[in-house]
Amino acid sequence: NRLALSWLQQAANHHADVTRRTLDEMTETARRMATVEAPPDKAQAALEAVDRAQSLGLETAKEITALMQRMQGDTVALLGQVLRGGKD
Repeated sequence: NRLALSWLQQAANHHADVTRRTLDEMTETARRMATVEAPPDKAQAALEAVDRAQSLGLETAKEITALMQRMQGDTVALLGQVLRGGKD
């Protein structure tokens, strides 16, 4: 249980960090867009922001999936030890 809780806390912390980075990036993009005069520049900046946010979201999903798989593997190994009486 402690191991599972530790992994879940790591996943939550990682998700919070990614969310914070995404919000910071979107804020910076909004600031840049507010100072750009030409509409094509605004559209390009918006598209770039969306592309970065999408890439970051996919990367985060992959990282969290890997973390959860590792958590499951560690949990199965630990349960195996417990069921064998800790003899390994």
